[in-house]
Amino acid sequence: MFGGIDFADLRVVDNTRTLALNVTRTIVSPRLMNTNAIYRWLAFAVICWCSASSASADIITTYFAANNGQSGNMFDINVLVADGVVIQAFDLNLAGGTWDVNVFTLDGSYVGSETNSAAWTLVDSVTGLASAGVDNPTFWDIADLSIDSGLQAFYIEVTNGTGIRYTNGTGEGNLVSDDGNIQIFEGTGNLVNFGTQFRPRVWNGSIHYAVPEPGAALFLLCSSSVLWARPRRRKQG
Repeated sequence: MFGGIDFADLRVVDNTRTLALNVTRTIVSPRLMNTNAIYRWLAFAVICWCSASSASADIITTYFAANNGQSGNMFDINVLVADGVVIQAFDLNLAGGTWDVNVFTLDGSYVGSETNSAAWTLVDSVTGLASAGVDNPTFWDIADLSIDSGLQAFYIEVTNGTGIRYTNGTGEGNLVSDDGNIQIFEGTGNLVNFGTQFRPRVWNGSIHYAVPEPGAALFLLCSSSVLWARPRRRKQG
């Protein structure tokens, strides 16, 4: 306790409202901090907490059991999370060597757009990605990609050979993997640059992603309202 304020049980009174918050014990003198500064300090503490808990990291894998390969794979995923997910990285199944890799995406299914490069958006590319060997995950950290709930297509290709390793499928569009947040379906093998397709094929790999949590919404609330809160003055009558 110092100067009448103990931040273990803080109460700020501005004649019209009282703000109470339990935080780590800190000694502060009211002579050094006015009411506005206290509001901003509290907002900063809450925002830091919100930022630290805004998303949870997850991973979904098909499998690493290749019996075939070509330059690329097309496949669909279905995002089950209402607020969508953020894709952060892939694990790829690559032949030995170093590879130049592109990943494209489009909203909805790839079916009907297999050879239409104009329908696709390039998400990221890498030159000289060193393979961890066949049936071993080769990690590729991509630019974060926000995906809404629903169906999303991907085309992953290597441009300097036939380095993609995949598995023969049982039925195009069949469910391969489901972790409750994302579903991955059987797709196609592809020649480079949206070339000829081979059906059905199962992409071998993992998707690293983050699921937004309530902290993200709280962060927006804190930053847009609490940070700029002002104490009300009592009218003098």
